[in-house]
Amino acid sequence: MRAITGTAAHVPRSALAALLALVASCGDGSDPTPPDDAEIARIAQEISGLDRGAPVVVTPDFGDFAELPEKEGADLRTNAVLSLVRTELPVPPALPGARELERTEDGLLEFERGARTYKAGRFVEGEPINSTRRIRNGSRRSVRITRLEGSCHCVDVACFRLRGDERGAQFFPGDSVAPGEELEVQVQLDTTGRSGPLQLDGIVDYVGATRPLKFTIVTNVQPIFTVEPPLGLQVQDAVLGSRAQGRARITTPLAERFRAVIDDSSLPRHVRLVSRPVDPDADGFAKSYDVRVEILGTAPRVLTLQLYHVPIEITTADEPDGGGSHTWIRSLELGYATQLPVGIAMVQPDGSQRALASVFLPATPAGERVVRRYRFVHRDDWVPQGPFTVTLEDGAKIGPQDLPPLWLTWRVEAQEDGARDLVVDFEPSADGPTGPVRGAFVVELGHPSLPELRLPFSALVR
Repeated sequence: MRAITGTAAHVPRSALAALLALVASCGDGSDPTPPDDAEIARIAQEISGLDRGAPVVVTPDFGDFAELPEKEGADLRTNAVLSLVRTELPVPPALPGARELERTEDGLLEFERGARTYKAGRFVEGEPINSTRRIRNGSRRSVRITRLEGSCHCVDVACFRLRGDERGAQFFPGDSVAPGEELEVQVQLDTTGRSGPLQLDGIVDYVGATRPLKFTIVTNVQPIFTVEPPLGLQVQDAVLGSRAQGRARITTPLAERFRAVIDDSSLPRHVRLVSRPVDPDADGFAKSYDVRVEILGTAPRVLTLQLYHVPIEITTADEPDGGGSHTWIRSLELGYATQLPVGIAMVQPDGSQRALASVFLPATPAGERVVRRYRFVHRDDWVPQGPFTVTLEDGAKIGPQDLPPLWLTWRVEAQEDGARDLVVDFEPSADGPTGPVRGAFVVELGHPSLPELRLPFSALVR
């Protein structure tokens, strides 16, 4: 179907109906013929007050916003109702006299003094925070709004025309505010998954603005539960083929006692979660919960980072002040990162060691020699039964050329404490090629979980 062009504006109901009828006729198989120029012109004539040269924005005239059904999860940009937009909120009071008004720096919009900041106080995580403000076009010309958005994905901004104390149609970017016309600006902060002090903005931008108008919400969000240490249930450096575990304590700042139920049914078999209430009372409400996550030796033997989110239900006990019991369902994050059972560390001149993921040599002038010692580090209880065999993988290069075989030698030395060192001796010839060196060593370990260890090798000859 061909595009209809004109100036960005609202399209009246009659034109919208014609457009919808045209689309339906082209999509139901009843009239496969594309519309001709006369049909396009007829519909275009229905669209009044449009200039030429820009795409038409088809915006249905919804009338009063209160007449629209709520649709959970819809996107504001689709002209449907967001669950965050609240029609039951009271319309903001009338603007005060001129002495109590504040204007934007450009002098176009005015609002009650102090309205830019809403100090919301303390909220519980998951509770929405709503701020509603009235603004007015205080100039003698129309002001076109170009942007309504939050400073974060958790902030939603909606705008409505006001007729005295009544909320009218929803207002969208691209709409204009007539001189003296008033708007309601709703800003809502979704605190789900957030905690601590927050300061976030709802942004209103418009043509002629010195800078966007921002309405700020300041709050302190209390979490429903806390995990200490914060990463206690994320097991770091779990050795492949071995068991590993992490521990943490779960508490809540909302009540002295609570009950926590964790649904671990979605976890794989090699991840086990165990929780134990601390000092529970006769009703099963505890002061805290000790939680342990175990990664079993049957975990897949690949280097990986795995995170899981499992439901946790927090129910607080009745408070003495009559606050009653409350229940929340949230998500508890846990997981693990794996590491190889055998790695390497470079042995420093002072005897200290620095863990590495590859064999790296410093920049070496042509004709000079550099020797480095690397120690094999065992991260589990495995004891080597024989010597390590180390070979250089085929394809080692210096720049685009093959690495000369006499430049690089190596050997494995056994230490008195049973450790094994890889000693690398690199001596590029004075008249040979220069540039970056790339290759890899292959170490035959004989480890049950890691028979071979591949160690990338790099150097630079200058």
